[in-house]
Amino acid sequence: MIPLVEVVGGEQTAPAAIEAALAFYKAIGKRPIHIRREVAGHLDQLGPPLESWWDELGAPRLTPEIRQALTAGVADEAEGRDIATLAAERDRFLLDLLALKRARSGA
Repeated sequence: MIPLVEVVGGEQTAPAAIEAALAFYKAIGKRPIHIRREVAGHLDQLGPPLESWWDELGAPRLTPEIRQALTAGVADEAEGRDIATLAAERDRFLLDLLALKRARSGA
């Protein structure tokens, strides 16, 4: 499970509500971060490149052959690791990124 939780308040959110949410997530073993300002969404940033890739693909269909190729490709990338191991590696990398960010910001 991903340890990172983003806590975002609105214009009318009381600071105490944000603090309570941060404390709650920390108490259950998560790594909450307080997002203080809105950031453009992922789709706003990724939409145009994705659309151009889709245009190049034409009208693909998920055929049995493509399913088999996708399944084989994922298995090759996993290199025998199970879902729990892959999730633990992902979580460790995310925590390492947070630590690097904290170190760079001097916090």
